[in-house]
Amino acid sequence: MNRFQVAPEVFEKIPNACFGVVVAKNINNSHPISEISVLLQNTQKDIFQQLAGRKAKEYPPILPYRETFQKLSINPNKYPPSVEALISRIEKGKELPAINPAVDLGNAISLKYGIPLGAHDLQAAAEPLEVRLYHPG
Repeated sequence: MNRFQVAPEVFEKIPNACFGVVVAKNINNSHPISEISVLLQNTQKDIFQQLAGRKAKEYPPILPYRETFQKLSINPNKYPPSVEALISRIEKGKELPAINPAVDLGNAISLKYGIPLGAHDLQAAAEPLEVRLYHPG
């Protein structure tokens, strides 16, 4: 069974959408890993310096995601892209909290490359993970 899928309507609305999947097996996510902690701290410092007084929503790597949200009729001011939410914390001088090594590494990568990123426990997922458009119920 596929554990990750993208609904066809996503590509209908966003033809140039691109998704990547990385699967890590047999990881121990139960205790901090100093290299990941240092990477996250250093990446936050770098982002703070790169912002140089700009708002997160004006940060160049964020702009394509905000534009895409607008094309999908999603207000990015009300529902910002996840990477923008991370950068907004840094803009306000707040450090991201340490969660666990997998999440911390994901946050560091998201910040470093300016991309939204999610980390999921595939064994705990009852159904495949799916990227789809939101439809109010």
